[in-house]
Amino acid sequence: MTLGELASRLGCTLEGPADAEITGVAGMDEASPTELTFLSNPKYRRKLRTTRAAAIIVDKEVQAPERALLRTENPYLVYAKALEIFHPPHHPAAAIHPTALIAPGVKLGRNPSIGPYVVIEEGVEIGDD
Repeated sequence: MTLGELASRLGCTLEGPADAEITGVAGMDEASPTELTFLSNPKYRRKLRTTRAAAIIVDKEVQAPERALLRTENPYLVYAKALEIFHPPHHPAAAIHPTALIAPGVKLGRNPSIGPYVVIEEGVEIGDD
C-alpha cells in the first residue's frame, strides 16, 4: 500500500512522498525502511533521527525535517488503526472441532468456534459467535 493511500485511509495529512510503499507497522527501534511507526510521547522525540521507518505518525506540533510524516491529532489512535489495516483481526470459522469434548448440558450460543482438544465442563455457557 502506498503512503498516500494509507494517509487517506487513516485520515491524516501527509508530508512526504505519496508513492512510498508501506509494507507494515513497527516500533520506532524495530521499523524497517518500508514500515510505518509513530511518536506520541515527547520523551522519544530523539528517536525521530534514528528510526529507519519509511514514515512516522506524529501530532501537529512535531517538527522532523526530511522525514515522511502522517500528521494527526491522536498518533496513538491512528497507529492502532494502521495495525488493524496490516494485521486484521482473525475471526475463526464457526465450528466445533471433532476432538473437542463437551459435557452434557453445556449451553452453546449461535455459531460457536471451539478448537481442537478443547474440554468444556458441565455448567458452562458459551455465548453467540
